[in-house]
Amino acid sequence: MSELLQDGETDETARKQLSMLQQQARRAAEIVQNLTYFHGLRHRGKSKMNLAEVVGAHAESACVFAAQEQLTVDFLRETGLPFALGDPHQLMQVFLNLILNAEQAIREIRDRGTLRIRLGKSDGKVWVSFQDDGPGISLESLPSIF
Repeated sequence: MSELLQDGETDETARKQLSMLQQQARRAAEIVQNLTYFHGLRHRGKSKMNLAEVVGAHAESACVFAAQEQLTVDFLRETGLPFALGDPHQLMQVFLNLILNAEQAIREIRDRGTLRIRLGKSDGKVWVSFQDDGPGISLESLPSIF
């Protein structure tokens, strides 16, 4: 529907707003699709999982949104990692929140930014790192975290 409106609109500001509406609608649909998929997981609780696959599912979605949001997602898929023990459903929620928070933080200060996602292993443990070039956490907010 918004595409039809955009095609008939002659005002450039209105066209840009309709384009943003389309992008956000696609983004919301992708988030709902991912959440629906992971909500349907039959095995809740801790299980062995391939952390690269769990992270990759949202990293790829973030790349789709990134092209529209002027955000570069730098995801280096690590191969040969051992399986991790955890709840994939809960981890997906955490990863989704980290990605969305990074996008929002970057957009608060500039039009373009980078989200870097890395996986690795050390001391027999598997880890995931999310790093963005947003403004960081304000000093006032630090005591409220964790």
